[in-house]
Amino acid sequence: PVELYFRGDSPDIYKPEAAVITEEYRGQDLPLMTGEKKDQKMLLRSNAVATTWFKPPGKDATMRSFGQIWNNGQRNFVRMLLHPNSQFPSVEIFVSREGQPDASVSIFANSIMRHASSSSIGFALSSENHSPGKLSIEEDTARPEYETELGTLKQSGFLVQVQLDLLHDSHHAVPAAGPLLAEPIWRNIKQEEVDSLTTKLRLRIDGHPNPPPMTDAEVLIASFQINNKFVFSRRLGGTPEDCKRLFDFMEASMFMCCKYNNLWFYELQVSGRLADASMKNIIFKSPRWMWTRLVGETDASGNVIKATAIDWAEFAIPTITPDVETASNITRLNISRETKAMADRQQQCFDKHAFAMVGYFNPDPLSPGYYRVDIDCPMQGTTGNKDTLVPEPRTHVALRTRDGSVFRGIFGPQFWDKSKNICLYVDLESSVIDEDFKKPKLVSIEMNRNTSQAERQHRAAAQIRCGPSRAAGDEQYPDIAHFYMSAPRTIFNNNRWVNTMSKAQEDEFVSEGAEESDEEQQSLKKSFAESTTGISTLIGPPGTGKTHIVSNLLKDYLETNRIHRPYERCPIVVMAPTNAAVDNILQKMKDLTKDSPKPYNFVRFRGASITPEVTAAPLQNGEAVTNAWETALWGLVDGQKTMIAANDPLGDLEYHITFSNMVVKLLASKDDPMHATAIKFALAKRQTKAPGISKNERRLAYEQLDDARAKLLQHFWSNVDGVFVTLIDAAHPDLRTYFRPRLAAIDEAALAPLLDMLTGLVAFWDSLWHILQSGDPAQQRGRPLAEGHNEFARFTRDSIMERVKTDRLHGLDFVQLVLQYRMHPEISKLISEGWYNGTLMNHCSTEDMTPDAVTAMSFFSSRFGAAYDGWRVVAIDISGDDARSRNYNGGRSLFNPKEADTVVELVRGMLETDAPAQGRRLEPKDFLITCWYAGMETYLHLVLKRAGLLGNVDNKLNVRTVSGCQSEEAEIQIIAFCVNRPGEPMSTRFISKKHSMNVALSRAKHMQILVGNFTEWMQARADGHNSLKRNGAN
Repeated sequence: PVELYFRGDSPDIYKPEAAVITEEYRGQDLPLMTGEKKDQKMLLRSNAVATTWFKPPGKDATMRSFGQIWNNGQRNFVRMLLHPNSQFPSVEIFVSREGQPDASVSIFANSIMRHASSSSIGFALSSENHSPGKLSIEEDTARPEYETELGTLKQSGFLVQVQLDLLHDSHHAVPAAGPLLAEPIWRNIKQEEVDSLTTKLRLRIDGHPNPPPMTDAEVLIASFQINNKFVFSRRLGGTPEDCKRLFDFMEASMFMCCKYNNLWFYELQVSGRLADASMKNIIFKSPRWMWTRLVGETDASGNVIKATAIDWAEFAIPTITPDVETASNITRLNISRETKAMADRQQQCFDKHAFAMVGYFNPDPLSPGYYRVDIDCPMQGTTGNKDTLVPEPRTHVALRTRDGSVFRGIFGPQFWDKSKNICLYVDLESSVIDEDFKKPKLVSIEMNRNTSQAERQHRAAAQIRCGPSRAAGDEQYPDIAHFYMSAPRTIFNNNRWVNTMSKAQEDEFVSEGAEESDEEQQSLKKSFAESTTGISTLIGPPGTGKTHIVSNLLKDYLETNRIHRPYERCPIVVMAPTNAAVDNILQKMKDLTKDSPKPYNFVRFRGASITPEVTAAPLQNGEAVTNAWETALWGLVDGQKTMIAANDPLGDLEYHITFSNMVVKLLASKDDPMHATAIKFALAKRQTKAPGISKNERRLAYEQLDDARAKLLQHFWSNVDGVFVTLIDAAHPDLRTYFRPRLAAIDEAALAPLLDMLTGLVAFWDSLWHILQSGDPAQQRGRPLAEGHNEFARFTRDSIMERVKTDRLHGLDFVQLVLQYRMHPEISKLISEGWYNGTLMNHCSTEDMTPDAVTAMSFFSSRFGAAYDGWRVVAIDISGDDARSRNYNGGRSLFNPKEADTVVELVRGMLETDAPAQGRRLEPKDFLITCWYAGMETYLHLVLKRAGLLGNVDNKLNVRTVSGCQSEEAEIQIIAFCVNRPGEPMSTRFISKKHSMNVALSRAKHMQILVGNFTEWMQARADGHNSLKRNGAN
């Protein structure tokens, strides 16, 4: 096969064995012709995959390599880390390969160096197909320090390593004398091999027309430029083994290149060709590096406006996504050898975090008079589904080049795959100073969807690469990167809380309350204390009391700290995917600690803020302002308490309520050291709203306000023992900046997407000593990201709890619960046999005949007579043409009016049933109505409200979708299946998925009523319909 490389006028890339590309291909798609099938053309996109490694000027940086080849099906991943102790992390390399035969991949690495007198760059090449006889290389005996540096690089062959001394003086192209290759680092590389490689490299650098062929190891370097750029290439065949060699080579060479401090950044570009297949199979399945098409305006003559050296132009399109840290992940700086003015402009862009992307202008055949700008766009995109971040058609965008030229255009359609929509998700802000307005010029891309979730999740996962910024001596922390994202392990005893305790204190913690606690609680405490990973896991089926057991451990943890660490605060943060789960565990903690001699200061955090208005009293009268501020705060707090108290027993623990109370008390406590800060806070707040003040005065007031607020927040959080927050809200600046928990607990962890879990964990990674997670892998898991959403989508395919239980998460220990306390044995039987292989056991209390069950069974006996035989699970068939489901309000979500009417009739009948002997009158709060569709949930709310059956705030009937009812339970549950298509009886959509079915069928305590299209379904099941088997609910 012949690979065609674009050469044009650039001397920077050496073209071994490459056909010459004529000028007609300049800046255009390059056709690829393969062997005998020369009539078949495919697109080769240069720079299709690129990544950036850089070191900001004046900052120290060190490289850290994960050093492991990750294989996930047909894909290969290489991950590297940059630890500059700043906001600049590196990025992950993600390259897709289908591993088909007759394929080749070339690698180009460009390095921009400082203009120093000399610098050292090292390379390492791993190959499992070397011929020892050819190279006389003995089997590798890796040095311990190299193994430590490179992590756990898994190699099945040999490793060759050489070190190069490159001169970086702009006046000297090639050193006149002296070796190109320094003394080899490893002794098993013989000097004659180094000399041979040096000779061949010199011939290539000097442009020898027929250089001698290089051996398998010497092909490490094809050529390199000495001034400020070098390129090396590796030619491979198409076997899977060659693909493994390729990534070994990439991983090792990148580490060796980047570990030196004189490197500004490192760039890897992968171009590929695959015979008889579309290029998208090689490159375009890479979700991070997407091609985006922009259309730039031209003038009347058809030329691009101010088109000075437009071909292969570099655009200063810096990104804010949403901070400099993320911007550095997804942009690339490409410094070229141009005039001094251009170099100054590039340095200006670099200093202002304006990182350039490379764009190529081509005439647009579909729009005469316009140019198509194909940008190698290192930004997130995703495929066309509900989670797609799709721009509005013909969204306007403006590009600003480094010379100040502005190009305005629109988004155009993707040309390489019409079935997918790829787009940018960020606003672009240029730091190039506008000569007319003397200020930065905004370049924005309008989006039609909210992208905050994608940005937040991506930011959390990307932060894992950087590692925590721990204080000196505080180096024992949960290795989140290893246990959650499969990075090689770096620390081997992470339980700092226990490691800093005496053996007696540890034993006291484990044995505390042993006579009152059950076996499961003791097992979890023992596992918590003996863990060497810093991560403890509790796994349990529904109804096994996971939340109760976790709450007891947290209580014992806090009490142990009060006794044995009186001068060292060890607060906790408790997180869950939903507000309902957060409130559930907070209520349990509140109940467990209510008798404590010294009350614990718990806060429920939802990110609210207080903005009371103070309009009375002149500004110069500080006492009057203080009084007015205090009055306003008290009024706000009292009003909120009145509003919350009626329906929220946890309202007094809300963050904005507790913070307001603290500020008010500080204003009233003149002897408190923080009194003056509270006064400054009040005065600055008033000053920012004062009319008629100058811009500088207002700016100063805001600075004073921010300073006082920061001090108040620091004071507030320093006295908090525990924060209860959703995983998403944990990233709130007020919380992550000032709160320093030692233990993070995650309830219902199986329900949380991995990236949401990381959002909560990385917010406190700098202070955490331990993580406690609980959940059920057999129940509903977090919704995975769509394939191609971003480069972390593959980590969301499995539930974290499932990976722990199946021992695919690096052997994390866990405690397994088997005894359930919720469901009557008749209800739990299906759950145990269908999802837990019959291992779920029932506590003796589940067989009790409770008063609510007596009343419910009395209703069914009176309604159905002898047909009802005292069952705890009742199915009501709603079949037929008149019971078909419909689309709610013209949308895609379904509702079923006949099922809803049946539910209303059931609820009304049971609520109106008089209490029999040993029974009690049923109330709305005894019921939980579960359905799968949001349309059905809305419709049920509507008809129940019309019928007067919803109840009031204190006694309300609960209607939830399956996705929202995990961690919920009720005495009586009614499940509405909703789906009913007589023509397609097995069109059950997603309701028959096993994980959601497990959640739906495990919420009832004493009575469960199923309402659905059972006639058709039972017949289809008897006929062996494939849909049931496929969805795992047969």
